[in-house]
Amino acid sequence: AGEVETDAQGNFRIHNVTPNRDFYLEASHAKFPPGLSQASLRAQPGEALRVSQLALTRGATFTGHVLDAVGNPVPEAEVRVVATRLRSQLPPGFKLLRLSREMNRVVSTDANGRFLLEGLVDGKRRLLVRHPQFVPYQQAIELDRTLSPTLTLEIRLQPK
Repeated sequence: AGEVETDAQGNFRIHNVTPNRDFYLEASHAKFPPGLSQASLRAQPGEALRVSQLALTRGATFTGHVLDAVGNPVPEAEVRVVATRLRSQLPPGFKLLRLSREMNRVVSTDANGRFLLEGLVDGKRRLLVRHPQFVPYQQAIELDRTLSPTLTLEIRLQPK
């Protein structure tokens, strides 16, 4: 498995692919769910393969505001969304390299108590919000970008 970055036009080049062995191309970006080539590829010795396009589709966005019990913003709270299963079309036995990042996404709230997670795969998640001065908060959420591309929540934390 090799990793490369795209240039400004989105083009990439991978060298020294193992010949006569099937492989898939995976693309990832912080604002998009991981993408996978439609079919497996196989290179013969010395052959240059051309892949016309590997498209990433926009994922779900989860945004919110973390407040204390009286409505003041809570900066620097850890907001984590954890998935146990994701809705994805993967070949049998295949695991994405970036799957662990997608299964467990974490951000911190800004000075105004706001957070933003982009490019999430649809599915059920567990939301966990933690801050040292407050009781941990958790809630089940479901992301479905076909019903609502953006999920927005206001979360109230209770003092310890």
